[in-house]
Amino acid sequence: MLKKKGYSFYSSLSSTKRVDDFFTTFCELLNFINSDNSKYSNFDSKKLSKKILFLKKKKPEKIKFLYNTLNHTSSFINLFELNSIRTKAAKILNCSKNNLIICEHQFRIDYPKDSKHTLKPHQDISFYPQDLNGSSGLVCNISLHNITSEMGSAIIYPYSHSKGKMNFLKKRNTSDSSGQRSIKKSFFQEFKKKIIETKKSDVVFYHMNLIHSSGLNISNKVRYSAIARIFNPHGSSFRKFEKQTKLI
Repeated sequence: MLKKKGYSFYSSLSSTKRVDDFFTTFCELLNFINSDNSKYSNFDSKKLSKKILFLKKKKPEKIKFLYNTLNHTSSFINLFELNSIRTKAAKILNCSKNNLIICEHQFRIDYPKDSKHTLKPHQDISFYPQDLNGSSGLVCNISLHNITSEMGSAIIYPYSHSKGKMNFLKKRNTSDSSGQRSIKKSFFQEFKKKIIETKKSDVVFYHMNLIHSSGLNISNKVRYSAIARIFNPHGSSFRKFEKQTKLI
């Protein structure tokens, strides 16, 4: 399905226990930076959303710390190191699961009514040049909680990967907006959009060239996302990593 449509969806392919383990890490780090011992039930907790929105407004440096730290924690990385995920990815990329490179981990926090940081239509290949033409890599998105269209669930354009790598408009990351490498609508207007709603532990794989975007979160809930990129180092379009370390 991925090679034809540019994406594949798997219900409950991930582990709810590993999502819960990461949620524990999330809460412990949140409490650590706030010097408290608050209890939260899950990522849908109204109490948690209220806390995160307060920090975003009053103490944005703490949100930045969470955003840039959680994706490096063991529990976050372990979300993607499941045999079920590695087996599916290896089959799609036609390689041994032991040879996969799972990297470029990303944790996103998307706030209600926040249009400035909503991702516009783009291709991941524009951000991750390890794959020259998109045939040796995948995007892996794990659902950390139930995500509806009102919460800004992912919008994809099936079959758009068939157009190959496209030119993009680059916008620098600023204090009040996300860095964007968006694609003009005229470049993919023949493709119909599809909204992907997910439940906790669902997994969606994207082709590196698939055009996709974030929906606008019009709910009163904060949306959390776990994303990684998976590469086949034996693939014909794969090229070596250039190490880039940046201290924030």
